[in-house]
Amino acid sequence: MAPPTSPFDRLWQEYQATGRIGRGPRQAKAILDALTPIARRVRRAMDDCPALDDLISAGALGLLEALQRFDPTYGVRLETFAGWRIVGAMYDDQRKFAWARGALRLNVQRARAAAEEIQQAKGRPADDHEVAAALGISTAALAEAHRFADHPEPLSLDALDRSGTGGPSDRSGDPMQVLLASEARTLLLDALKRLPENQRYTLLLYYFEQLTQVQIGCILGVSEGRVSQIRSEALQRLIRRLGPRGKDLLDALGD
Repeated sequence: MAPPTSPFDRLWQEYQATGRIGRGPRQAKAILDALTPIARRVRRAMDDCPALDDLISAGALGLLEALQRFDPTYGVRLETFAGWRIVGAMYDDQRKFAWARGALRLNVQRARAAAEEIQQAKGRPADDHEVAAALGISTAALAEAHRFADHPEPLSLDALDRSGTGGPSDRSGDPMQVLLASEARTLLLDALKRLPENQRYTLLLYYFEQLTQVQIGCILGVSEGRVSQIRSEALQRLIRRLGPRGKDLLDALGD
């Protein structure tokens, strides 16, 4: 049997044998080899510049989930199956940071207002203990808010969620409703299986996993424009394969 060639293959082999990943330096290297390129693509797609190590750490959770759920009979490579879970874990982790920063931003605003009130009442600048007491927070939390005010490091994922090229957030209705009918589902899935691999993955990620074109580009390692081109070509192929019903089915999917 030929040895596994990709880091994902090596990790899958280890997981099948032991039920774990990352044991020993070789497997740790395989994790880094698998996650680092994805983390770099995600980092480039973000408005801020998160630490690469933070993205890799978050992606490791998505990788483990993918290994636990992967079934080779899906007809999808592990690298792609894991990719959308890894990217999702990275975005979720950064959203948590965004929420935390939002709380800090609110504390900054409240702290400034409290300090002004105390100064007006006492005729002198307020000290940190007075401001913290007025806000009902610890002096450590106040100090963190001050640090945030000096170095806010804003994180904006809204541009990704509202991508003007047609992501899940700018579609209306439920694209899965049309698949509730077993006949329609069978027709569509059979047609998807006949598409070239990159086109099949793009449609699966876009319509079934509800990812934006930016996120799909991160997974597949191509530009957002290229994802749009692949999706357009795939839809045309589906229309030709599904015949007269193809356009209605695709319209119902939300395109």
